[in-house]
Amino acid sequence: MTAATSIITFTSIGLAGFVGCLLGGWAADRLGRPPAAAAALVVSGLCCLLSPLMFTAPLGVLLPFLLVWGAAVIADSGVFSTVLSETADRRYVGTALTAQTAIGFLLTVVTIQLVPLAAGHIGWQYAFLLLAPGPVVGAAAMTVLHVSGTVTRPQRFAG
Repeated sequence: MTAATSIITFTSIGLAGFVGCLLGGWAADRLGRPPAAAAALVVSGLCCLLSPLMFTAPLGVLLPFLLVWGAAVIADSGVFSTVLSETADRRYVGTALTAQTAIGFLLTVVTIQLVPLAAGHIGWQYAFLLLAPGPVVGAAAMTVLHVSGTVTRPQRFAG
């Protein structure tokens, strides 16, 4: 791995992820938790679907794409935890958050293992398409949660 590749990787995952967390929280407080999470999931899913086109894109196109994807892929995480803590039975919030975190890590570990295996069969250009169903299902679930009225729009805070 070259130094430039390392910097691009850190920037698109670390720095863009940091910005995505902040934007996800900001949007959740202002627009509502399910709509904010669904929007991040839709962007992340679109990035999965667009990834084959970006495989050979010039750096001037690829880098902004990676920054958007890096921000979108993490923006929903804190929002999910907040929604869960606001909707779960108070007696089981800790257990629910623990289960959610464990399932999230499990899914991450499984996909980290499966994507390279898929790439061995279909090539790296198309391997990230396998990630698209996750954001699609998540966005649908957040939309149902929003439409059901289970999670209400947060009150605006002073400041």
